[in-house]
Amino acid sequence: MDKGEKALERLDDGYNCAQCVLLAYSDQLGIDELTAFRVAEGLGAGMGDYQGVCGSLSGAILAVGLMTDGRGMTGEITKGETYQVAADLKNAFIEEVGSELCHEIRETDEHPALMSCEDCVLVGIDLVGRLLENREKQG
Repeated sequence: MDKGEKALERLDDGYNCAQCVLLAYSDQLGIDELTAFRVAEGLGAGMGDYQGVCGSLSGAILAVGLMTDGRGMTGEITKGETYQVAADLKNAFIEEVGSELCHEIRETDEHPALMSCEDCVLVGIDLVGRLLENREKQG
């Protein structure tokens, strides 16, 4: 079973989009599954059902923080790099999905869905996978 299939299975089991994306790469990011599950729990349905930033994007940005800060709390400040990578990821997500906001992506009485939650999870997983691949190539 690949990462996308496993993530969609988790979505069917009641995990939120952020959890599905972060859990897909927890082993490669150095975070155990329980911690990944817990830290992403409040980010589903647009941050706690607020319908704000899509949970799939939020989970992917959590992964960015784990990727870019390898120096820890007392090491060199890395938030500039993290912010840039997160902004690039957000822009790529918007390009593929059409919005970063859950209430614009999901179907409402005012408009059809731009993309399903399942497909948003797959986009998040793909973007994180590409970032990890590029970082590995850079050494």
